[in-house]
Amino acid sequence: MASDFSDTQVASPASIGAAGNTLRDALLARDFAPFWKRLVAAILDGLFLQLIPAVFGGLLAGLPLFDVPVIDVVYAVGFIAAGATPGMHLLKVRVIDGEGNKPGVKRSIVRYIIPALSWLPWLAFLASPGFFLDSGIPFMIVLGAALLVLGLLDPLWMIWDAQKQTLHDKLASTYVVNVG
Repeated sequence: MASDFSDTQVASPASIGAAGNTLRDALLARDFAPFWKRLVAAILDGLFLQLIPAVFGGLLAGLPLFDVPVIDVVYAVGFIAAGATPGMHLLKVRVIDGEGNKPGVKRSIVRYIIPALSWLPWLAFLASPGFFLDSGIPFMIVLGAALLVLGLLDPLWMIWDAQKQTLHDKLASTYVVNVG
């Protein structure tokens, strides 16, 4: 099977130096996390996110943005910036950049753009359904369908990608690798 793996996407061993750590070694060895590990990690993270309102629901209920997934965004961006969500830690996978480093906040935010776009029509509709039902049906149908396709293609892209990257990984130049 031909690979479209190019040295321009991943740092070469010479640029990393002799002090390579396990994340860099995993990147160089192309030990990318498979679809099933990433799926199970996402399911675990979803369960963890359900526990937050269950535990802190009384405190969070008074916040004006409680219905908007602020906690989800902070959870995803914050943990990915540090290299892994709790679900990823349990499955021994990490998110890294092309040099084997943690992605940091900037890449983490960029990485969140595609998943956030796929939820945008639903959040807009839930915020003011009357507006969209009265005046923007054709536009919302087309926009919603396009973003739904993007939301479905994003995680599935890694199935046929040589580096097992999703679309949001490609956008942020990140990789998900096995570390254990």
